[in-house]
Amino acid sequence: MLWLLPAVLMALLLVGTALWWVNHSLRLKTPGLELTIEPGTSVLGVAQAVRDAGVDLSPLLLYGWFRLSGDSRRIRAGNYELEPGSTPRSLLRKLVRGEESLNSVTLVEGWNFRQVRAALQKAQRLKPDSQGLEPEQIMALLGLPGQAAEGRFYPDTYTYARGSSDLALLKRALQAMDKQLAQAWEQRQQSTLLRSPQEALILASIIEKETGRPGDRAMISGVFNNRIKLDMPLQTDPTVIYGIGAGFDGNLRRRDHLQTLIEPALARGEVVLCDRFTDATFAYQGGGRGFDVDMLAYLEQRVQAVAGLGNRALRQPDMTLWFDLAPDVAAARLSQARAPDRFEAQPLEFFRRVAQAYGQRQAADPARFTRIDASLPREQVWQALRLAVHQRGWLT
Repeated sequence: MLWLLPAVLMALLLVGTALWWVNHSLRLKTPGLELTIEPGTSVLGVAQAVRDAGVDLSPLLLYGWFRLSGDSRRIRAGNYELEPGSTPRSLLRKLVRGEESLNSVTLVEGWNFRQVRAALQKAQRLKPDSQGLEPEQIMALLGLPGQAAEGRFYPDTYTYARGSSDLALLKRALQAMDKQLAQAWEQRQQSTLLRSPQEALILASIIEKETGRPGDRAMISGVFNNRIKLDMPLQTDPTVIYGIGAGFDGNLRRRDHLQTLIEPALARGEVVLCDRFTDATFAYQGGGRGFDVDMLAYLEQRVQAVAGLGNRALRQPDMTLWFDLAPDVAAARLSQARAPDRFEAQPLEFFRRVAQAYGQRQAADPARFTRIDASLPREQVWQALRLAVHQRGWLT
């Protein structure tokens, strides 16, 4: 029986050594190692991949641990990161659970599809399967042939494993947007003139680009919905900027408005309403801020010259509606409605100069101006507006 004692002691020693080893930190050649296991790799191949990744350990010893653990068949392919302090036990647990190292990319709210693609191209370890494809081809691969890509991808931060396809990430963003859009569409007002969730998405995108202030969204939405009700163009800067595309340099010029929005609309026989144009420039920039009026006149000649107008070489409004209101009254009304923005917070003297400049513009071209007393009750202002338009023969 005495011979059993050394055998038992040896067995205990081996078990203790094994327990110490599986819980002892692995020696890594660098503080953080990347381990890639391809699908179909054998257990011995996994052990060899660990060694090749930079772990100072015999592949046969690691292979023996994997087999003895009973979990060798559960090891998953993937991309893993080994940190200092990793042990054979924690390594096996990570491989069995499939705890891959993940990268992330953020799609920012308000981005167009061109910006989304640029972010994906810069994302680390993301497979660029969409590179070189047109937006139409990408949408077809995502299962939506014939649909536009703009606005279809939900802004969020997305994680992905190394080597994942950018098309797979776009598919996730697309599905997230579909879910959000469906929820919003279910809550729509039944009186809306919008015909589909896609139209709602487009209008919401324009409103968000038009203002970054939550308190203004309802007001701007009301303006756009009224224009839709009247079958009018929306006539808003974001649509012009989108039309300019990659050529937009952050400065939306009046000539861009003329060439891309106003002139085409007039050519179609449509009515164009502008909340600010050449008269507003002379009033606010010239009168309010004191810019050189001669320089403004020179810019007017350069910007608003339109071929085919004959002697009338400048594109000018057919009618300028001047809603005249004393600046102190206007300030009082605004204070009851909302907080003024940076422009509206100018001193009253600024707006008195603006009104004076409007008066000078009217005196120079009285046939084009209609001055309406905006201090009157709303209904009377509305009737004065209708009368002015009717007298021009534009309202039957």
